[in-house]
Amino acid sequence: MKNAEVEARNGLRFHYRIIVQDREIPDAGLITTYGMLATDEMGNEVCIADISTCRRTVEELAALFDREQVSLVHIREILEDFWGIDV
Repeated sequence: MKNAEVEARNGLRFHYRIIVQDREIPDAGLITTYGMLATDEMGNEVCIADISTCRRTVEELAALFDREQVSLVHIREILEDFWGIDV
């Protein structure tokens, strides 16, 4: 049984939404980046900024994480695997 299934049965539900930030980048100017804020019913949060400059990519990831009920403890690992970098 997946961790998300066990946690969902124990009453924990996870919610993912995107966050938007403007960043000043030397030699590039002002850019908008998108990240994710993940929360559970216990009030725990994980915030990861600057996942991408593509809003649609982050929206799709957040929707996938929401649908699959990805546990907060796995977010960074999944994003590292997705992008191939440390977050």
